[in-house]
Amino acid sequence: MMRATPCMASTSAPSVQMPNTQPLHAPEIDLSSILYKVVTQYILTTWSRALSNVNLTDSYPNLILDLSFGSPIGNLPPIDFAFIPNNLPSAKIQPDYMMRLINKEVAAGYMDRPFSVHQAHIMYEGHFWMCPLG
Repeated sequence: MMRATPCMASTSAPSVQMPNTQPLHAPEIDLSSILYKVVTQYILTTWSRALSNVNLTDSYPNLILDLSFGSPIGNLPPIDFAFIPNNLPSAKIQPDYMMRLINKEVAAGYMDRPFSVHQAHIMYEGHFWMCPLG
């Protein structure tokens, strides 16, 4: 049995002009003006001089470099000793103020709480470095 091919009606399909899809010219970017940009409020020469004056340059060998160019991202060198400096004299001058400040930081969630050296060794699974209060 043969089938008859149905007759297709002619349908008009108006079209519009295709928009230009060529990529736009991107302006050149001077990468040196946006990469490795470090903004710091610190006066680096003053920090360097202060570290030198109190013989702490060896204790913070990368501080000026990190403040100048940003801290490194990635795996840092291993810490092979615990660094626990004495608090600054200003912490001893106003101990009540320091305790209020610590309690405020803990309440705001910026610090967990003061920990003992033993607790810190357990939390960090080894050695750690601290910053003095003051």
